[in-house]
Amino acid sequence: MLAELAPARYWRDEIDHVIKGRGLRELADYEAVDRRGRTLPLTDTHKHTVWTLLHAYQDHLDRAGTSDNNDVLSAALRAVTCHPPDPNWSAVLVDEVQDLTVLGIRLCRELAGDGVDALFLVGDGQQALYPGGFTLAEARVSVTGRAVVLRTNYRNTRQIIDSARQLVADRDFTDLDTTTEPGHQEIEILRDGPPVRHQHAPHRHGLALLLRQVMRSDAATGIRWGDMAVLCHTHAHLDDITRRLTALGIPLRPLSDWDGEPDDQVKIGTIHRSKGLDFAAVYLPDLTPPRNPPTSATTTESNDWDVLHAQREYVARTRPRDRLWIGRIRSRHAHTPPTEHPRT
Repeated sequence: MLAELAPARYWRDEIDHVIKGRGLRELADYEAVDRRGRTLPLTDTHKHTVWTLLHAYQDHLDRAGTSDNNDVLSAALRAVTCHPPDPNWSAVLVDEVQDLTVLGIRLCRELAGDGVDALFLVGDGQQALYPGGFTLAEARVSVTGRAVVLRTNYRNTRQIIDSARQLVADRDFTDLDTTTEPGHQEIEILRDGPPVRHQHAPHRHGLALLLRQVMRSDAATGIRWGDMAVLCHTHAHLDDITRRLTALGIPLRPLSDWDGEPDDQVKIGTIHRSKGLDFAAVYLPDLTPPRNPPTSATTTESNDWDVLHAQREYVARTRPRDRLWIGRIRSRHAHTPPTEHPRT
Protein backbone atom coordinates (compact mmCIF):
# COMPACT_ATOMS: atom_id res chain seq x y z
CA MET A 1 0.00 0.00 0.00
CA LEU A 2 2.66 2.54 1.00
CA ALA A 3 4.81 1.82 -2.07
CA GLU A 4 1.89 2.89 -4.25
CA LEU A 5 1.75 6.29 -2.52
CA ALA A 6 5.41 7.31 -2.38
CA PRO A 7 8.94 5.88 -2.68
CA ALA A 8 10.79 4.25 0.21
CA ARG A 9 12.71 7.39 1.20
CA TYR A 10 9.42 9.15 1.99
CA TRP A 11 8.50 6.52 4.57
CA ARG A 12 12.01 6.51 5.97
CA ASP A 13 11.67 10.26 6.60
CA GLU A 14 8.17 9.75 8.02
CA ILE A 15 9.53 7.35 10.63
CA ASP A 16 12.73 9.28 11.29
CA HIS A 17 11.33 12.79 11.63
CA VAL A 18 7.57 12.60 12.17
CA ILE A 19 7.41 9.60 14.51
CA LYS A 20 10.71 8.76 16.19
CA GLY A 21 12.00 12.33 16.01
CA ARG A 22 9.01 13.38 18.10
CA GLY A 23 9.36 10.46 20.49
CA LEU A 24 5.87 9.15 19.69
CA ARG A 25 5.13 5.91 21.53
CA GLU A 26 1.52 5.14 20.64
CA LEU A 27 -0.36 4.85 17.37
CA ALA A 28 -3.01 7.23 18.73
CA ASP A 29 -0.34 9.91 19.19
CA TYR A 30 0.76 9.47 15.59
CA GLU A 31 -2.83 9.65 14.36
CA ALA A 32 -3.29 12.97 16.19
CA VAL A 33 0.03 14.65 15.34
CA ASP A 34 0.28 17.69 13.08
CA ARG A 35 2.39 16.47 10.15
CA ARG A 36 3.31 20.00 9.03
CA GLY A 37 5.63 20.06 6.07
CA ARG A 38 4.39 16.65 4.88
CA THR A 39 1.99 17.52 2.08
CA LEU A 40 1.04 13.91 1.31
CA PRO A 41 -2.16 13.36 3.36
CA LEU A 42 -2.52 10.05 5.17
CA THR A 43 -5.67 8.28 6.30
CA ASP A 44 -5.82 6.37 9.58
CA THR A 45 -5.40 3.18 7.55
CA HIS A 46 -2.21 4.55 6.00
CA LYS A 47 -0.91 5.56 9.42
CA HIS A 48 -1.63 2.11 10.81
CA THR A 49 0.44 0.64 7.98
CA VAL A 50 3.27 3.10 8.68
CA TRP A 51 3.12 2.09 12.35
CA THR A 52 3.47 -1.57 11.34
CA LEU A 53 6.49 -0.61 9.24
CA LEU A 54 7.94 1.23 12.24
CA HIS A 55 7.72 -1.90 14.40
CA ALA A 56 9.36 -4.02 11.70
CA TYR A 57 12.17 -1.47 11.43
CA GLN A 58 12.66 -1.36 15.21
CA ASP A 59 12.67 -5.15 15.43
CA HIS A 60 15.39 -5.21 12.77
CA LEU A 61 17.50 -2.75 14.83
CA ASP A 62 16.98 -4.80 17.97
CA ARG A 63 18.00 -8.06 16.29
CA ALA A 64 21.12 -6.35 14.95
CA GLY A 65 21.92 -5.02 18.43
CA THR A 66 22.15 -1.44 17.21
CA SER A 67 20.33 1.91 17.45
CA ASP A 68 19.61 4.84 15.19
CA ASN A 69 20.17 8.51 16.02
CA ASN A 70 16.70 8.96 17.49
CA ASP A 71 17.23 6.00 19.81
CA VAL A 72 20.43 7.62 21.09
CA LEU A 73 18.63 10.93 21.66
CA SER A 74 15.82 9.13 23.49
CA ALA A 75 18.32 7.40 25.76
CA ALA A 76 20.10 10.69 26.46
CA LEU A 77 16.81 12.41 27.26
CA ARG A 78 15.84 9.65 29.68
CA ALA A 79 19.24 9.88 31.38
CA VAL A 80 19.08 13.66 31.79
CA THR A 81 15.48 13.51 33.03
CA CYS A 82 16.36 10.92 35.68
CA HIS A 83 19.63 12.61 36.65
CA PRO A 84 19.45 16.39 36.02
CA PRO A 85 22.75 18.06 35.10
CA ASP A 86 24.99 19.90 37.51
CA PRO A 87 23.31 23.20 38.49
CA ASN A 88 26.53 25.02 37.56
CA TRP A 89 25.38 24.91 33.93
CA SER A 90 24.67 28.54 33.09
CA ALA A 91 23.06 28.24 29.65
CA VAL A 92 22.51 26.08 26.58
CA LEU A 93 22.93 27.85 23.24
CA VAL A 94 21.64 26.17 20.07
CA ASP A 95 22.18 27.34 16.48
CA GLU A 96 20.39 25.93 13.39
CA VAL A 97 17.62 24.80 15.70
CA GLN A 98 15.26 24.23 12.75
CA ASP A 99 17.25 21.13 11.84
CA LEU A 100 16.90 19.46 15.22
CA THR A 101 14.09 17.06 16.04
CA VAL A 102 11.60 17.49 18.86
CA LEU A 103 13.70 15.01 20.86
CA GLY A 104 16.81 17.13 20.27
CA ILE A 105 15.17 20.32 21.50
CA ARG A 106 13.66 18.55 24.51
CA LEU A 107 17.13 17.31 25.42
CA CYS A 108 18.49 20.87 25.19
CA ARG A 109 15.57 22.06 27.35
CA GLU A 110 16.32 19.48 30.04
CA LEU A 111 20.02 20.33 30.01
CA ALA A 112 19.26 24.03 30.40
CA GLY A 113 16.97 23.54 33.38
CA ASP A 114 14.71 26.29 34.68
CA GLY A 115 17.25 29.08 35.09
CA VAL A 116 16.53 32.58 33.80
CA ASP A 117 17.53 32.87 30.12
CA ALA A 118 19.13 29.43 30.32
CA LEU A 119 18.03 28.33 26.86
CA PHE A 120 19.00 30.37 23.76
CA LEU A 121 17.73 29.18 20.38
CA VAL A 122 18.59 30.54 16.93
CA GLY A 123 16.98 29.22 13.76
CA ASP A 124 15.55 29.99 10.35
CA GLY A 125 12.62 27.98 9.04
CA GLN A 126 13.51 28.86 5.46
CA GLN A 127 16.80 26.98 5.86
CA ALA A 128 15.27 23.74 7.14
CA LEU A 129 16.92 20.78 5.43
CA TYR A 130 14.84 17.96 6.87
CA PRO A 131 11.16 17.04 6.35
CA GLY A 132 8.49 16.98 9.02
CA GLY A 133 8.35 20.38 10.70
CA PHE A 134 7.29 20.94 14.30
CA THR A 135 6.67 23.73 16.79
CA LEU A 136 8.61 24.64 19.89
CA ALA A 137 5.45 24.00 21.90
CA GLU A 138 5.72 20.31 20.96
CA ALA A 139 9.15 20.32 22.62
CA ARG A 140 7.66 22.00 25.71
CA VAL A 141 9.48 25.26 25.04
CA SER A 142 7.64 28.59 25.29
CA VAL A 143 9.12 31.76 23.82
CA THR A 144 6.02 33.90 24.23
CA GLY A 145 7.11 37.50 24.75
CA ARG A 146 10.77 36.58 24.41
CA ALA A 147 11.21 35.85 20.70
CA VAL A 148 13.09 38.32 18.51
CA VAL A 149 13.14 38.32 14.70
CA LEU A 150 16.58 39.24 13.35
CA ARG A 151 16.20 41.51 10.32
CA THR A 152 19.79 42.57 9.52
CA ASN A 153 22.04 40.46 7.29
CA TYR A 154 25.70 40.98 8.10
CA ARG A 155 27.13 38.16 5.99
CA ASN A 156 26.06 38.39 2.37
CA THR A 157 26.03 41.05 -0.30
CA ARG A 158 22.74 42.29 -1.71
CA GLN A 159 23.36 40.45 -4.98
CA ILE A 160 23.86 37.11 -3.21
CA ILE A 161 20.79 37.54 -1.02
CA ASP A 162 18.62 38.49 -4.00
CA SER A 163 19.75 35.33 -5.80
CA ALA A 164 18.89 33.17 -2.79
CA ARG A 165 15.59 34.82 -1.90
CA GLN A 166 14.10 34.24 -5.34
CA LEU A 167 14.10 30.52 -4.55
CA VAL A 168 11.80 30.84 -1.53
CA ALA A 169 9.97 34.14 -2.09
CA ASP A 170 6.72 32.43 -3.11
CA ARG A 171 6.89 29.62 -0.53
CA ASP A 172 5.27 30.16 2.87
CA PHE A 173 7.06 28.57 5.80
CA THR A 174 6.76 27.99 9.54
CA ASP A 175 9.45 29.20 11.91
CA LEU A 176 8.93 26.72 14.78
CA ASP A 177 5.68 28.52 15.56
CA THR A 178 2.02 27.79 14.91
CA THR A 179 1.65 30.63 12.40
CA THR A 180 2.71 30.57 8.75
CA GLU A 181 5.14 33.21 7.51
CA PRO A 182 5.29 34.56 3.93
CA GLY A 183 8.34 33.50 1.97
CA HIS A 184 9.33 37.09 1.19
CA GLN A 185 10.78 38.68 4.32
CA GLU A 186 11.87 42.30 4.69
CA ILE A 187 15.52 42.44 5.79
CA GLU A 188 18.29 45.02 5.93
CA ILE A 189 21.36 44.25 3.81
CA LEU A 190 24.51 46.22 4.59
CA ARG A 191 26.79 45.43 1.63
CA ASP A 192 26.81 45.42 -2.16
CA GLY A 193 29.08 43.27 -4.32
CA PRO A 194 29.61 41.85 -7.81
CA PRO A 195 26.74 40.13 -9.64
CA VAL A 196 26.13 36.42 -9.14
CA ARG A 197 27.81 34.57 -12.02
CA HIS A 198 25.91 31.95 -14.05
CA GLN A 199 27.62 29.67 -16.56
CA HIS A 200 26.56 26.62 -18.57
CA ALA A 201 28.49 23.72 -20.06
CA PRO A 202 27.42 20.83 -22.29
CA HIS A 203 28.71 18.19 -19.86
CA ARG A 204 30.26 17.78 -16.41
CA HIS A 205 33.83 17.81 -17.65
CA GLY A 206 33.19 21.14 -19.35
CA LEU A 207 31.62 22.43 -16.15
CA ALA A 208 34.73 21.42 -14.20
CA LEU A 209 36.90 23.33 -16.69
CA LEU A 210 34.75 26.44 -16.26
CA LEU A 211 34.94 26.04 -12.51
CA ARG A 212 38.73 25.82 -12.53
CA GLN A 213 38.88 28.95 -14.69
CA VAL A 214 36.64 31.05 -12.43
CA MET A 215 38.41 29.89 -9.25
CA ARG A 216 41.78 30.84 -10.70
CA SER A 217 40.37 34.22 -11.69
CA ASP A 218 39.05 34.80 -8.16
CA ALA A 219 42.38 33.77 -6.67
CA ALA A 220 44.12 36.30 -8.93
CA THR A 221 41.93 39.06 -7.48
CA GLY A 222 42.94 38.24 -3.91
CA ILE A 223 40.52 35.59 -2.67
CA ARG A 224 42.45 32.91 -0.81
CA TRP A 225 42.11 29.33 -2.02
CA GLY A 226 41.35 28.34 1.56
CA ASP A 227 38.40 30.75 1.68
CA MET A 228 36.66 29.14 -1.31
CA ALA A 229 34.12 26.31 -1.16
CA VAL A 230 32.55 23.99 -3.73
CA LEU A 231 29.16 22.67 -2.56
CA CYS A 232 27.14 19.79 -4.03
CA HIS A 233 23.62 18.44 -3.52
CA THR A 234 24.50 14.75 -3.32
CA HIS A 235 27.41 12.54 -2.30
CA ALA A 236 27.49 11.03 -5.80
CA HIS A 237 27.82 14.46 -7.35
CA LEU A 238 30.43 15.37 -4.74
CA ASP A 239 32.54 12.33 -5.66
CA ASP A 240 32.30 13.19 -9.35
CA ILE A 241 33.28 16.86 -8.96
CA THR A 242 36.07 15.99 -6.49
CA ARG A 243 37.60 13.58 -8.99
CA ARG A 244 37.43 16.06 -11.84
CA LEU A 245 38.82 19.04 -9.93
CA THR A 246 41.63 16.95 -8.44
CA ALA A 247 42.64 15.83 -11.94
CA LEU A 248 42.63 19.51 -12.97
CA GLY A 249 45.07 20.44 -10.22
CA ILE A 250 42.73 22.22 -7.79
CA PRO A 251 43.88 21.83 -4.14
CA LEU A 252 40.89 20.38 -2.29
CA ARG A 253 40.03 19.53 1.29
CA PRO A 254 36.79 17.71 2.17
CA LEU A 255 34.57 19.61 4.56
CA SER A 256 34.12 16.32 6.41
CA ASP A 257 37.84 16.39 7.31
CA TRP A 258 38.19 20.12 7.99
CA ASP A 259 38.52 21.29 11.60
CA GLY A 260 38.02 24.99 10.87
CA GLU A 261 41.68 25.96 10.93
CA PRO A 262 42.73 28.24 8.03
CA ASP A 263 44.66 26.54 5.22
CA ASP A 264 45.34 26.94 1.49
CA GLN A 265 42.94 24.29 0.18
CA VAL A 266 39.52 24.77 -1.38
CA LYS A 267 36.82 23.23 0.79
CA ILE A 268 34.48 20.78 -0.91
CA GLY A 269 31.46 18.98 0.48
CA THR A 270 27.70 18.58 0.48
CA ILE A 271 25.33 21.43 1.21
CA HIS A 272 24.29 19.66 4.41
CA ARG A 273 27.91 19.68 5.60
CA SER A 274 28.19 23.42 4.93
CA LYS A 275 25.46 24.41 7.38
CA GLY A 276 26.72 27.04 9.82
CA LEU A 277 29.77 27.88 7.68
CA ASP A 278 30.57 30.76 5.36
CA PHE A 279 33.29 31.50 2.81
CA ALA A 280 34.48 34.44 0.73
CA ALA A 281 33.46 32.65 -2.47
CA VAL A 282 31.19 29.67 -3.07
CA TYR A 283 30.84 27.62 -6.27
CA LEU A 284 27.72 25.54 -6.93
CA PRO A 285 28.27 23.20 -9.88
CA ASP A 286 25.09 21.87 -11.49
CA LEU A 287 22.45 22.79 -8.93
CA THR A 288 19.65 21.34 -11.01
CA PRO A 289 17.97 18.41 -9.21
CA PRO A 290 20.09 15.25 -9.45
CA ARG A 291 17.05 13.34 -10.76
CA ASN A 292 13.37 13.90 -11.27
CA PRO A 293 10.92 12.61 -8.65
CA PRO A 294 9.87 9.02 -9.41
CA THR A 295 7.03 8.73 -11.91
CA SER A 296 5.00 6.91 -9.27
CA ALA A 297 5.20 9.89 -6.91
CA THR A 298 2.02 11.79 -6.22
CA THR A 299 1.74 15.53 -6.80
CA THR A 300 1.95 16.20 -3.08
CA GLU A 301 5.03 14.01 -2.65
CA SER A 302 6.65 15.83 -5.57
CA ASN A 303 5.83 19.11 -3.83
CA ASP A 304 7.64 17.90 -0.70
CA TRP A 305 10.63 17.02 -2.85
CA ASP A 306 10.59 20.40 -4.64
CA VAL A 307 10.36 22.36 -1.38
CA LEU A 308 13.27 20.52 0.20
CA HIS A 309 15.39 20.97 -2.92
CA ALA A 310 14.68 24.72 -3.02
CA GLN A 311 15.50 25.10 0.67
CA ARG A 312 18.74 23.16 0.24
CA GLU A 313 19.76 25.39 -2.66
CA TYR A 314 18.77 28.45 -0.60
CA VAL A 315 21.17 27.31 2.10
CA ALA A 316 23.94 26.87 -0.46
CA ARG A 317 23.45 30.30 -1.99
CA THR A 318 23.68 32.00 1.40
CA ARG A 319 27.07 30.47 2.34
CA PRO A 320 29.26 33.00 0.41
CA ARG A 321 30.08 36.40 1.86
CA ASP A 322 31.27 38.08 -1.34
CA ARG A 323 31.07 35.98 -4.50
CA LEU A 324 28.75 33.28 -5.82
CA TRP A 325 29.13 31.18 -8.97
CA ILE A 326 26.43 28.81 -10.25
CA GLY A 327 27.26 26.35 -13.01
CA ARG A 328 24.74 24.15 -14.77
CA ILE A 329 24.74 21.38 -17.34
CA ARG A 330 23.08 22.59 -20.53
CA SER A 331 21.75 19.13 -21.35
CA ARG A 332 21.23 16.47 -18.71
CA HIS A 333 21.66 13.74 -21.35
CA ALA A 334 24.81 15.11 -22.99
CA HIS A 335 27.65 12.67 -23.52
CA THR A 336 30.41 12.92 -20.93
CA PRO A 337 33.81 12.91 -22.64
CA PRO A 338 36.58 10.47 -21.72
CA THR A 339 38.79 11.06 -18.72
CA GLU A 340 41.62 12.66 -20.77
CA HIS A 341 41.73 16.37 -20.02
CA PRO A 342 42.28 18.73 -22.96
CA ARG A 343 44.41 21.80 -22.51
CA THR A 344 42.63 25.04 -21.67
